[in-house]
Amino acid sequence: MIVQIAVRIQQVVYDCVYLALAVQKSCQMVTADERFFNALQGDSLGSYLFWLGTSRNYS
Repeated sequence: MIVQIAVRIQQVVYDCVYLALAVQKSCQMVTADERFFNALQGDSLGSYLFWLGTSRNYS
């Protein structure tokens, strides 16, 4: 499943391991990786991502 996701969205396997886990556990993966997030826009797997965006307020 992991390699298939990586090929499908043309991203590195390392990031796709976490995405596959989110799919398996039916939860969202939190990411600040804009390239990875953008690669999933328009894909059904995009619903498994939670985008941190550019917010820097962590208080």
